[in-house]
Amino acid sequence: MRHMIIIALVVGSMVAHAQSPQRLPITTGFSSGYQFERAATRSWLVDQSTVYRSFAKSSDQWEPLPDLYRCEPATIVSASPERVIVLAPRRTASDTLWWIFRSTPNERQWLDSTSFRPDGRYVGRAWGMMLFSSSPDSVPMVLNVYDTLGDLRGSIALSSARNTRAVSMRQCGDSIVVLDRITGRTVCETIRGGAGVAVGAWTSRVLPDVIDGVVGTGDAFVYMTSAGVFVDHAGQVRTVKVLNDRLQDLCVDSLRGARIARGTVEYSDNITTSHVDVAYSREILTPSTDRVISVLGRRSYAVARPRGILQWYTTYLDAGAAEQWRDIPLIVGSHSRGPRYLLSGINVVVADHFLVEPTDVIRAAICTIVPGASRCDTSTQRAVPFTHEMLRRVGGEAWLSTRDGVISYPGLDTIRQLPMYDVVEQDGRIVALSSRGIEVRDVGTNKFLVLVPDVPALAIAVVGDTVFAFRSIDITTIDPEAQIVVDAYDRFGSPYFVQRLVADSVIARSLRFRSATVINGALVVNCSRKLVVSSDAAITWNEIDVDGELTTRIDAAGEHPVAWMRASNGTQGPALMITPDRWVMQSVELRTGAPVEACASMPGWFVFGTSDGAWCVEQSISSVAYRNVDTRGGLYEGLADADLLVDLLGRVFLRDQAPRGFYFHVVRSGGTWHVRQTLHIP
Repeated sequence: MRHMIIIALVVGSMVAHAQSPQRLPITTGFSSGYQFERAATRSWLVDQSTVYRSFAKSSDQWEPLPDLYRCEPATIVSASPERVIVLAPRRTASDTLWWIFRSTPNERQWLDSTSFRPDGRYVGRAWGMMLFSSSPDSVPMVLNVYDTLGDLRGSIALSSARNTRAVSMRQCGDSIVVLDRITGRTVCETIRGGAGVAVGAWTSRVLPDVIDGVVGTGDAFVYMTSAGVFVDHAGQVRTVKVLNDRLQDLCVDSLRGARIARGTVEYSDNITTSHVDVAYSREILTPSTDRVISVLGRRSYAVARPRGILQWYTTYLDAGAAEQWRDIPLIVGSHSRGPRYLLSGINVVVADHFLVEPTDVIRAAICTIVPGASRCDTSTQRAVPFTHEMLRRVGGEAWLSTRDGVISYPGLDTIRQLPMYDVVEQDGRIVALSSRGIEVRDVGTNKFLVLVPDVPALAIAVVGDTVFAFRSIDITTIDPEAQIVVDAYDRFGSPYFVQRLVADSVIARSLRFRSATVINGALVVNCSRKLVVSSDAAITWNEIDVDGELTTRIDAAGEHPVAWMRASNGTQGPALMITPDRWVMQSVELRTGAPVEACASMPGWFVFGTSDGAWCVEQSISSVAYRNVDTRGGLYEGLADADLLVDLLGRVFLRDQAPRGFYFHVVRSGGTWHVRQTLHIP
């Protein structure tokens, strides 16, 4: 018990010394929540709490402004080629205000910021002002209008639109078009105002004939009525003759329109004429996964693609003055979508990021993190196929599952042409989980054979010759509910048992399956808030409370198991497992609230990926096996026979040879060890 108290004290010391991580130089693209805005000669992009601007002389590259510290996703209030103003809420224990950030003109930094507490939730912007509403969704909403200093300028009541997540509003000339799609049919309402018009003079009216619509840039509103599809632009209403179906996919700028169709970008330079054409694309585009988000000019379109990729489709004049199409990546300089697949080891392996080749082709990439004296860097990035689904250690290699199959790293040899979802290697025998079920490749062969067909497992684990498949089963009666169960099979695929209970009532208890791992011969199932452990081959299971929550899978591929922990006191950071019921966490101060999606370790460093990029932080806690230090006898003040430092997990160092970290200072008198103090070596 006395030893447990000392451990707690040391962990508390680490909390007080929360470290700031360093961003890794990896291009990861964008998340799905970005906002793109074109302002004449410059583009602006907000992705979560990161604000980017395009290079002045190269519109296909981005440079980020400094992070908006501890802010939730931001939104653009106004943008010009010289500066941008964004709005973001901050959510910390001491700050729950909204903040307005203004950039320095023509510089990549923030000039100042203003905090304010608006009434309601943010619903839109117009003429450089911000629109909030606190109305319940049962009545038409009232809009509260604030200027960019955070001052309330007035309010306006709408006639029909409700304050729901399905309401959209966007400025169009001297009006705001409000579309409410939650009431079973689209309700369209317009607010007439304009820059310089007092809020008290704004008026609203309902357009009952509008069935659906889309507001574009360049003061264009395309809408559908029972009489057809029309565009209201520059004070004139004209019939839309092309691209007049699937308005939800249409992107409009003035009279230009574009959408994804026929496997590429379908566009018209004037949607009121009968001419429509298609752009060249190196890959097939589909409306379900690809979307035109901006018409950048004549025959120039920005397309949002899967995996956080933006692509620019445009034309140029070749040597013969003929117009040619090309598609250019718009992700160079991006870092706000983090990698989800990391692997511990002597060096951490990182997949799920991008490499842009000189030919303007985007490739998925994999690389190794190389530690340095004061920061980490990446090895040469290697191009691999897209759609990463698994990264595991198999022997001396890393196996990466892609859409084209499984490849090894660093050799990049093709293991098989069918993706895997999990793989375990034991004494040369490889057990894999795939769409065919549980497969096995025995020592001395290169062929996988189906051991158990059609197993819908979450993960697999192997102990001795027994293969365990973990599944989730639905036990819903009235309220949704589920169980985690395990099946066990011998080396020939015959079942030992099926559907043995591991964790019950996982929804009611807010449990979430993260991973199943064999650690020191025991099966350890990470259910986020609890660990479920079996030391007798799944015959019996013991639940262990985690002091907080493990938000990533347990990576046991390195020297010792590691996962990301969010402690009950609100701190978070990478945590090393001493035993399943004892974890040591290193507190890390994240600059944003982006969740951590993967965590790995290598000697001296932790590496983790969030939805705001890839990061590393120097390790100040140990990664060796735990051994007890005898603390009986109290503090020793006399002459010692030995004077040593012992780290949190039991590794012994001479005083002048200990690396940075937290230690017990222990001395020996005869055969008895005494703990004198705890200390931190920076």
